[in-house]
Parts: sequence; C-alpha cells; structure tokens
Amino acid sequence: MKLFPRLSFFLLTLLSLALTACHKDTPRDTAERSPLKGTYWTEGTGTMTLDFRTEREVTFTLTPAGSPRGAMAYTATYSLSGSTLTIGDIIQDTPFGTATILQGFTAQLEGGVIKADFTTTGMERDSEQGTLRFVAQPLKGYLFHRKV
Repeated sequence: MKLFPRLSFFLLTLLSLALTACHKDTPRDTAERSPLKGTYWTEGTGTMTLDFRTEREVTFTLTPAGSPRGAMAYTATYSLSGSTLTIGDIIQDTPFGTATILQGFTAQLEGGVIKADFTTTGMERDSEQGTLRFVAQPLKGYLFHRKV
C-alpha cells in the first residue's frame, strides 16, 4: 500500500514535467497598450473627429463645409511615444483633384487635450471653371478634446 502513494507522486511529477516540456512559449504582444484605444476626440464642432479603434488604428472623420460628399471617414495608423502622437498620412485622388485629408499629423497629448499640427483639406469654388476643388489647409496648435 505504501507503493501506491509513491507511484502516484512519481507519475504526477513525470506528467507535470512532460507537460512543461511540451508547452511552447506563446509569442507575447510586446507592444504597449495604448491609452488612446477606445477613445473618441473632436475639435468641438464635429467637423473633425479622431476615433482610436485599436492600439494602432484611428479613424479620422472630416466633414468639410460645402462638400457634396458630406462626412469622409478614413482609417490610418498611429503611434504614441511618450506624449507625442503621430498619425499616418491620408491622401486621396478624387474627381475634384488630390485631397490631402490628413498629412504630417504630429501632436502632444496633454490629459484630455490633443494639441496638433497638420495639414487637412477644404473645398473652394474655382472662379474660372465654376467647379469645386480641394485646397490644403495647414493647421497649427489645433485642439481635439476627449469625449466621454
């Protein structure tokens, strides 16, 4: 009867060693968890919004005044290093010309405010042809506020 507890202990130890040896290390995501993931930001009027969907992707929505298309939503990649936020460029070819939706976006994250420098686009009527066209609008110190 004394053999059974020893055999049981031996088998249990052997089984645990076998399971440990068979266990492969799963690759771990070494990327830091972004504090922006799941947050929504607006400049106040809703003309421009930032919706941080994942730890790497943001949806930038632009609703230019006078645009026949209405709201334009585009997904781009972003990175956050310390308090510095950068968002990848979004440039689109359209029937009205090349639209610089978002370019050169760099910002500082300060609590519930993102203070950004970037170029976006606006619409203006071409006086010679009477059609709408995109014009670049550089913005400096533009503020986005976190919405709860």
